[in-house]
Amino acid sequence: MKRIVLLVFCLFSTHIVVSQSFMQTFGINGFMDRYQSKTTISSGLAYTVRYNFMEKEKMSISVGLPMSLGGVAKDGEYGGYYYDASYLKNFRFMIDIPLVVNFNFAGLSTPDNKQLFGGFVGGGIGYHFGPVTKEKVDSYGYLNYDETTQSAAGPVLNGGFRLRFGKNDNNYIEARGSYMKSFLKHDADVIGIQLTFGW
Repeated sequence: MKRIVLLVFCLFSTHIVVSQSFMQTFGINGFMDRYQSKTTISSGLAYTVRYNFMEKEKMSISVGLPMSLGGVAKDGEYGGYYYDASYLKNFRFMIDIPLVVNFNFAGLSTPDNKQLFGGFVGGGIGYHFGPVTKEKVDSYGYLNYDETTQSAAGPVLNGGFRLRFGKNDNNYIEARGSYMKSFLKHDADVIGIQLTFGW
């Protein structure tokens, strides 16, 4: 009995080792950082790397890093008698690094799946540093807005689709949407959209 169990385990392990692949995409992104009652929008570049650690004919399970880097130019500020519109001085950076496990189905779930259309859904945990607008009441009771940056981290949900195009079977576009609820800041959440090209 022990030999049978060992044989089944070895066969299963061999199948898993053989059925693995690495895929990547590059493109653009957009994020909405919502804090208190204000939403700040940023954009930039996206790079997604995905490793399928289990593959079947029409599905796979993967671990991935859909990373993003960008920012937003803060509006010019009044300082005494002058108006400061320095782009670099007022630029607020954004970086988004989630680690997600996805269930991939149909087209492009694996490099060998030649179906035209496919999708994915999953979740994980992420870190986000981005621009926010904070509401502050001064000593006179007036409401002011502070355009700054802050860190956020928490659970991430994501999903999207992949569409093959062109004569090359390896070319495709991937659209991904994500939502992260931060446990570092009260009422902070991040919504993201990525549009990337795979090869």
